[in-house]
Amino acid sequence: MSRLVLRVDLDATPWNGDSGIYAEPAMTVRLLVRAREEGWIMHFFASLRSLRASPSLPEAILNDGHDLDWLCTKTEVAADFPAAAEEFREFGHEVVGLVGEGVCPEGAAFSAAPDDPEAIAIRPNELFKTDPELDALAARVSAELAAGRKMTTYRRV
Repeated sequence: MSRLVLRVDLDATPWNGDSGIYAEPAMTVRLLVRAREEGWIMHFFASLRSLRASPSLPEAILNDGHDLDWLCTKTEVAADFPAAAEEFREFGHEVVGLVGEGVCPEGAAFSAAPDDPEAIAIRPNELFKTDPELDALAARVSAELAAGRKMTTYRRV
């Protein structure tokens, strides 16, 4: 049986001109509501800049029982994992892994590839502006589960 990871990447910020910052928190909340309705468990990955821009999102994610780790963006280096982990600690959370290119850095329990075929990558600032988009995701997840895949996260493997 293969696994299915619903991986949610959070990387929108206001200071780099990214218009997604206005949509990402709202769309993430909509996604959390849908996850509650559907019984989904998701693995969120937040870039450091996104964490700084939306400091209340980690609490909402974790309070709903989902996992949260570091999204290592192209402007960041996976070897900076200890520094990233320290910054997450300042928000009251212990990260153990990341999504990023390259090898798993020292101190990380896992490093998931951005193009992992066992994951459905979800970017709230690009999706879910309408209910049909969210419904399409729900239909895709239902089909994957019906095909025998098991929903999990990288932490729970």
